[in-house]
Amino acid sequence: MATVTEEQVNSVELEDHKKLELSHQYCTRHRPKLANGEWNPAYRQAKRSLAQFDLELARLSRQCAKRSAPQAASGDSLIDSYFYHYLLDRTVQPADKAELRHQARLMVDSKLSDRKKQMLMLQCSGFNQSEIARRLGIRRQAVSKALASIPEIFYLKTRKRQG
Repeated sequence: MATVTEEQVNSVELEDHKKLELSHQYCTRHRPKLANGEWNPAYRQAKRSLAQFDLELARLSRQCAKRSAPQAASGDSLIDSYFYHYLLDRTVQPADKAELRHQARLMVDSKLSDRKKQMLMLQCSGFNQSEIARRLGIRRQAVSKALASIPEIFYLKTRKRQG
């Protein structure tokens, strides 16, 4: 190990040194392999949803960087507004990478789709389920079922209806 600190290592020593380092990329729940050497099912699930995770992380990061107006750049004003209002009550900063990653992972694991974000934003604005269904062009039962499947942490504080 003395040669590692002096940066005079051969490839075998370097590989041994890398094995001793703790990974900063994964929490204990999402490590690629379990302690017994088997593949971690949570890691495999996270890999399958990597694209959605990256999308949510980028949206959260953009909104967190400039909080004065909706900045998520999703292409939909309701979704951008959802991120704006979601982060209003939170103290997370752009430098809080771990917390932003945690929030993005929660969104993905909870299957918080863009459609559900639209519903939450409309509900926050004071629309009832029938009005949300009409506005989004779906059935009221679909709205009811979708809203029931969303964990409470993603709900927004209700505001007065603007029109």
